[in-house]
Amino acid sequence: MAAPPITTSLQRYPASVRTSRIGRGGQNPAFFPLVFLLLLASSNILLINQRVAIQSGGQNIIGLRDVAFLLLLVLGMPSAKKLAELMRLGAIKICLTVVGLAVFGAVYAFVQERQPAQIADELIPLMAWFLPVIVAANLKTLPSIERCHRALVVLGVIVSVLSLAEAIFRVPLVTGATTEKTLSEIGNLGARSTPSCWPLMMIAFGSLIVELSCRRWNSVTSMLSRAIPLSVVALASFMTQSRTLLVGMVVCLLGAMVAARTRRIRILFLCVCFGIPLMVTVTAQIGGSLLGRGFEDYYTKRYAVLFGIDSISEYAPTDGRSVEIRQAVERWPEWLWIGKGLASTYRDVMYTDEKSGDAQIAHNILLYFGTRFGVIGIAVFLLFCAAAWSLFYRALHSPRPYNTVALCLGVDLAALVVTAMFGNVFAMTYMAPVAMTAFGCLVAWTVWSAQFRTAPRPAGTSPFRAFDRNPDQDRGREVGRPA
Repeated sequence: MAAPPITTSLQRYPASVRTSRIGRGGQNPAFFPLVFLLLLASSNILLINQRVAIQSGGQNIIGLRDVAFLLLLVLGMPSAKKLAELMRLGAIKICLTVVGLAVFGAVYAFVQERQPAQIADELIPLMAWFLPVIVAANLKTLPSIERCHRALVVLGVIVSVLSLAEAIFRVPLVTGATTEKTLSEIGNLGARSTPSCWPLMMIAFGSLIVELSCRRWNSVTSMLSRAIPLSVVALASFMTQSRTLLVGMVVCLLGAMVAARTRRIRILFLCVCFGIPLMVTVTAQIGGSLLGRGFEDYYTKRYAVLFGIDSISEYAPTDGRSVEIRQAVERWPEWLWIGKGLASTYRDVMYTDEKSGDAQIAHNILLYFGTRFGVIGIAVFLLFCAAAWSLFYRALHSPRPYNTVALCLGVDLAALVVTAMFGNVFAMTYMAPVAMTAFGCLVAWTVWSAQFRTAPRPAGTSPFRAFDRNPDQDRGREVGRPA
């Protein structure tokens, strides 16, 4: 019996699904190269955004990421009619509200005569909240959405591989100038890789594990093509010694349980969640054999904060994130109602600040939006979380397999939102473009899904009837063979 032909990502779906578009008009040929360039520059692979840049005093004035973002705004901007259509979506309204708040906060900061460079440093990542508009307007077919999502995953795997190389050779490859000291100044016991855009690693981990849990695999080779990169990303995430990444991985595992195809897979993933402390121990042994026993001791001490009561009580009073929240709460009348605008201060000077009077970025995203935009900012971000959950919920209740990319993106965003409580993410220079591109892909899939459901079709047929047929029959129709 002849083996079934190998299908590409475009051939997984019936022709009606592959070609169904959102609205009218063809694809913008400049969109994908520009969005990939933006994601590549944001990943800072081989420190590309620092090497391809105009600098002054060791700081970027204009980098490759800024140029790619500007070109994407100019060449990917939707028409007024398309923008009006997208504005009907609550998710897009929320993103544009954040852009408006950012502009207002920047104007207020200029009036207060704060440093223009610091205002620009905060304004640029907040402008990335306009990316969902551009992404949703330009991704008009399911394969194009999958292609953009695949770029995020591939870049995340590459960042993971280079992060492992950093940990072994201690040469900056994905760790930017602001955190390079983690490779050189902490010493032999604490040297670790801190990628500039670690959210890409989380997106890769979440997407790969969701694909493993919700797809039906017909060959070992196909499964290994996801399992092997997933193992690399997991090992690299543990080796960064980032507790934020570890929390995000747990969220991805829980999300994969929700999206899992069968109860057996859910039970398996639940066991994996409980096995994370064992994974931490194994990674410590691997790191100790590669980098010396000093690495293992320091590594164990860092992660003990998550698993030991005594370590938590000892660490909490000196944790910078806890200090930020405590001091901000003590001064809540200064910022809660209307905020303090961009490049503002909200606490005492800490070891993370270069000098007194400089802008103070909060690790907690709700605290950041609160200190910048007041209670309105907090409410807007909570609405953003609700919108992301709504889109993920719609994907959960859509037929398989065409909802797989949406399930991956939904789990990725859940992990990003949770880790933003410790690492900001949505207002950081390298991270915001990646996070908002992922959100834009999810919005694009939602619009495509709604359009496909309501497309004209013969009376009495379901829009998803094609998915109820035998896959071999669909494969035969796609390649021109009789079913």
